[in-house]
Amino acid sequence: MAAPRTALDNVAEFTPHRRETAIPPARARCAFRSGESTFYPHLSEVIWIQARRNYSHIYLSGADFTVRELLSSLQQRLQQHGFFRIQRSTIINLEHVVEIRRESRGRYAVILTGGISIVVPYAVKERLESLLGAE
Repeated sequence: MAAPRTALDNVAEFTPHRRETAIPPARARCAFRSGESTFYPHLSEVIWIQARRNYSHIYLSGADFTVRELLSSLQQRLQQHGFFRIQRSTIINLEHVVEIRRESRGRYAVILTGGISIVVPYAVKERLESLLGAE
């Protein structure tokens, strides 16, 4: 014998069912001006950025280029997209962190995609782990 129907069962049966289509999220891009060119890479392709005086060198998966923009300006633009400044002269994309390895007492190395290793102090390692959701 079937269980008696409730009011919620009736509402669920007669409400029009919406067909939701899954729209993939747009991959974020950022404009980087370099000389006469402007690059528009997907932010997920940017692995890390290194300061070089008044310039910043941007390393992508498979390419790199230099822009005339201060690292602090890039940090403000990219912070909301998962980028983190781990040194005075280095910003990394948190999506590309592969490993955090202990190098020596109080010094750790952040290993990025492609085997890039950047040494950071303990305090930065702790902050980085909290951003990555490590326990």
